[in-house]
Amino acid sequence: FHNNTGPGTGMVIPQPGNVGIGTTAPQYKLSVNGTIGTKEVIVTNTGWSDYVFKPDYLLRPLMEVASYIKANHHLPGIPTEAEVRENGVSLGEMQSKLLAKIEELTLHAIQEHERNDRLEQENQRMQERLARLEGRTTR
Repeated sequence: FHNNTGPGTGMVIPQPGNVGIGTTAPQYKLSVNGTIGTKEVIVTNTGWSDYVFKPDYLLRPLMEVASYIKANHHLPGIPTEAEVRENGVSLGEMQSKLLAKIEELTLHAIQEHERNDRLEQENQRMQERLARLEGRTTR
């Protein structure tokens, strides 16, 4: 490796291959067998979940999600505990998946809000109609 190869560069490892810290068989460009401390992690080259808001996105009904959870014991599209234990998890991919679930929940909340508004309006119309009918029968 080289030290101080240019302004702002501390160390460069020019040889191809993987680097390991605490491991003799690194599986990735940088493999660390231990805890990594950092102020920030920036993940690039990951798809994002804005597709959830596209008009052709098929939002699963909540009852279908509930049935899936009951049968599979995890959310659709999210890996199981066993899968994560065996394969690990990509932070960027998981962030995108979790954001998609938040966006789906937001869409469900909006649908429920719209449904509640419709029911309140219908209830108000029925109360007004009932009041008119009661007014006629008391005369």
